[in-house]
Amino acid sequence: MTDDRRDTIWRPSSDRAQRVKELSLSPVEFAAVTGANIDFSPAHPDKWMLFWKTDICEKDEFHTRFPRLSLREAQRVWIGMEEHFLSKYDNFLRVWPEWCSSGIWSPPYPGSRVAGGMVDYHAAFTPTLRAADGSCRTLSRPSAHTFR
Repeated sequence: MTDDRRDTIWRPSSDRAQRVKELSLSPVEFAAVTGANIDFSPAHPDKWMLFWKTDICEKDEFHTRFPRLSLREAQRVWIGMEEHFLSKYDNFLRVWPEWCSSGIWSPPYPGSRVAGGMVDYHAAFTPTLRAADGSCRTLSRPSAHTFR
Protein backbone atom coordinates (compact mmCIF):
# COMPACT_ATOMS: atom_id res chain seq x y z
CA MET A 1 0.00 0.00 0.00
CA THR A 2 1.37 3.40 -0.90
CA ASP A 3 1.79 6.16 1.65
CA ASP A 4 -0.75 8.25 -0.30
CA ARG A 5 -3.40 5.60 0.20
CA ARG A 6 -2.63 5.28 3.91
CA ASP A 7 -3.17 8.99 4.44
CA THR A 8 -6.60 9.10 2.79
CA ILE A 9 -9.85 8.16 4.46
CA TRP A 10 -11.23 4.84 3.25
CA ARG A 11 -14.31 5.34 1.11
CA PRO A 12 -16.96 2.64 0.73
CA SER A 13 -18.17 1.62 -2.69
CA SER A 14 -20.90 3.84 -4.13
CA ASP A 15 -22.53 0.76 -5.66
CA ARG A 16 -25.00 -0.60 -3.08
CA ALA A 17 -24.49 -4.25 -4.03
CA GLN A 18 -20.72 -3.87 -3.69
CA ARG A 19 -21.17 -2.06 -0.36
CA VAL A 20 -23.26 -4.95 0.98
CA LYS A 21 -20.42 -7.32 -0.02
CA GLU A 22 -17.93 -5.09 1.85
CA LEU A 23 -20.13 -5.13 4.95
CA SER A 24 -20.42 -8.92 4.72
CA LEU A 25 -16.66 -9.52 4.86
CA SER A 26 -15.14 -10.72 8.11
CA PRO A 27 -12.73 -8.29 9.80
CA VAL A 28 -9.80 -10.45 8.61
CA GLU A 29 -11.00 -10.43 4.99
CA PHE A 30 -11.76 -6.71 5.13
CA ALA A 31 -8.27 -5.93 6.48
CA ALA A 32 -6.76 -7.94 3.63
CA VAL A 33 -8.85 -6.12 0.99
CA THR A 34 -8.04 -2.67 2.41
CA GLY A 35 -4.38 -3.40 3.17
CA ALA A 36 -4.81 -2.54 6.85
CA ASN A 37 -2.12 -5.01 8.01
CA ILE A 38 0.60 -4.12 5.52
CA ASP A 39 3.67 -3.08 7.52
CA PHE A 40 1.57 -3.06 10.70
CA SER A 41 1.75 -5.78 13.36
CA PRO A 42 -0.16 -4.77 16.49
CA ALA A 43 -0.10 -6.85 19.67
CA HIS A 44 -3.85 -7.57 19.35
CA PRO A 45 -4.38 -8.16 15.61
CA ASP A 46 -7.91 -9.60 15.86
CA LYS A 47 -9.16 -6.61 17.85
CA TRP A 48 -7.30 -4.23 15.51
CA MET A 49 -9.03 -5.68 12.45
CA LEU A 50 -12.41 -5.48 14.21
CA PHE A 51 -11.70 -1.83 15.13
CA TRP A 52 -10.66 -0.97 11.57
CA LYS A 53 -13.72 -2.55 9.98
CA THR A 54 -16.53 -1.85 12.44
CA ASP A 55 -15.58 1.41 14.12
CA ILE A 56 -13.68 3.23 11.38
CA CYS A 57 -14.76 1.98 7.96
CA GLU A 58 -18.44 1.22 8.63
CA LYS A 59 -19.06 4.70 10.03
CA ASP A 60 -21.19 5.58 7.00
CA GLU A 61 -23.67 2.82 7.89
CA PHE A 62 -23.50 2.72 11.69
CA HIS A 63 -22.84 5.28 14.40
CA THR A 64 -19.50 4.86 16.15
CA ARG A 65 -17.66 6.80 18.86
CA PHE A 66 -14.65 7.36 16.62
CA PRO A 67 -14.27 10.06 13.95
CA ARG A 68 -13.49 9.28 10.34
CA LEU A 69 -9.80 8.44 10.19
CA SER A 70 -7.27 7.54 7.53
CA LEU A 71 -5.54 4.18 7.85
CA ARG A 72 -2.40 5.82 9.26
CA GLU A 73 -4.44 7.78 11.84
CA ALA A 74 -6.41 4.67 12.80
CA GLN A 75 -3.17 2.75 13.30
CA ARG A 76 -1.86 5.50 15.60
CA VAL A 77 -5.10 5.49 17.59
CA TRP A 78 -4.89 1.70 17.86
CA ILE A 79 -1.31 1.78 19.15
CA GLY A 80 -2.44 4.29 21.78
CA MET A 81 -5.34 2.03 22.77
CA GLU A 82 -2.98 -0.91 23.13
CA GLU A 83 -0.54 1.10 25.25
CA HIS A 84 -3.12 2.75 27.50
CA PHE A 85 -5.88 0.13 27.77
CA LEU A 86 -5.22 -3.33 26.33
CA SER A 87 -1.81 -3.70 28.00
CA LYS A 88 -3.23 -2.74 31.41
CA TYR A 89 -6.67 -4.39 31.54
CA ASP A 90 -7.89 -7.87 30.69
CA ASN A 91 -11.57 -7.00 30.32
CA PHE A 92 -13.81 -4.02 29.77
CA LEU A 93 -17.39 -3.58 30.91
CA ARG A 94 -20.19 -1.54 29.37
CA VAL A 95 -23.44 -0.81 31.15
CA TRP A 96 -26.12 -0.86 28.52
CA PRO A 97 -29.57 -1.86 29.82
CA GLU A 98 -31.49 -4.12 27.51
CA TRP A 99 -34.61 -6.19 28.00
CA CYS A 100 -33.95 -9.66 29.50
CA SER A 101 -30.26 -9.06 30.13
CA SER A 102 -28.03 -8.13 33.01
CA GLY A 103 -27.31 -4.86 31.23
CA ILE A 104 -23.58 -5.51 31.58
CA TRP A 105 -21.59 -6.29 28.44
CA SER A 106 -17.97 -7.10 27.66
CA PRO A 107 -16.84 -5.09 24.60
CA PRO A 108 -13.49 -6.01 23.02
CA TYR A 109 -12.02 -2.52 23.61
CA PRO A 110 -13.18 0.88 24.93
CA GLY A 111 -15.55 2.70 22.59
CA SER A 112 -16.32 -0.37 20.49
CA ARG A 113 -19.56 -0.45 18.53
CA VAL A 114 -19.58 -4.21 19.15
CA ALA A 115 -21.32 -4.89 22.47
CA GLY A 116 -19.49 -8.14 23.17
CA GLY A 117 -20.95 -10.88 25.29
CA MET A 118 -23.42 -10.35 28.10
CA VAL A 119 -21.84 -10.59 31.56
CA ASP A 120 -23.71 -12.10 34.48
CA TYR A 121 -24.22 -9.53 37.23
CA HIS A 122 -22.52 -11.66 39.89
CA ALA A 123 -19.59 -12.60 37.64
CA ALA A 124 -18.96 -8.93 36.86
CA PHE A 125 -18.34 -8.12 40.48
CA THR A 126 -16.36 -11.14 41.64
CA PRO A 127 -12.92 -9.84 42.65
CA THR A 128 -9.91 -11.45 41.00
CA LEU A 129 -6.29 -11.20 42.09
CA ARG A 130 -3.46 -11.29 39.57
CA ALA A 131 -0.19 -12.74 40.81
CA ALA A 132 3.24 -11.52 39.67
CA ASP A 133 3.53 -14.59 37.41
CA GLY A 134 0.36 -13.58 35.57
CA SER A 135 -1.90 -16.25 37.04
CA CYS A 136 -5.32 -15.25 38.35
CA ARG A 137 -7.19 -16.33 41.47
CA THR A 138 -10.85 -15.56 42.01
CA LEU A 139 -11.69 -14.55 45.55
CA SER A 140 -14.61 -16.25 47.18
CA ARG A 141 -17.78 -14.24 47.54
CA PRO A 142 -18.65 -13.10 51.05
CA SER A 143 -21.96 -14.42 52.27
CA ALA A 144 -24.88 -12.05 52.90
CA HIS A 145 -24.61 -12.34 56.68
CA THR A 146 -20.96 -11.19 56.69
CA PHE A 147 -21.93 -7.51 56.57
CA ARG A 148 -24.48 -7.41 59.44
